[in-house]
Amino acid sequence: MITGNDDIYNIFRKDLHLSEEKTRKLVSNMNTAVEKAQANNFATMKEDLKEAKTEMKDFKNEVKSELSGFRTEMNTKLDEFKAKLDESRNKMNEVQVGLATFQVAVITQMKTDSEKIYSKMSTTGLLQYIAITGTILSIIATWAFLKFK
Repeated sequence: MITGNDDIYNIFRKDLHLSEEKTRKLVSNMNTAVEKAQANNFATMKEDLKEAKTEMKDFKNEVKSELSGFRTEMNTKLDEFKAKLDESRNKMNEVQVGLATFQVAVITQMKTDSEKIYSKMSTTGLLQYIAITGTILSIIATWAFLKFK
């Protein structure tokens, strides 16, 4: 008998005044009933554990599947971002090349324009010299003509 059963045995035997045979039989039947109940509880718990294990595996697989989908989606978005970043870099390089080309064109045009301006200025200076010299000669000639007439 189990230790707790000794107390039950004593209650039935001494307090309820049952015979020793009836008390043993009653305690034995109670032990059998308790063992069956515990066995049923154990079997039920075992089934519940199997069910919980299956549910946990299903949940784990579902989470893995969702993570896999999330990973795939994130990789796709990351690839798209990288492509856009590369495209932006290429456009920035094109802009840099365009600006450099424009800068060279502006410098070349400014040089050409300044050369034209200096050329015209020297031509203008020569024409002014000729005009002034001609005017002075004409004044001298007129004065000489008037004076010696």
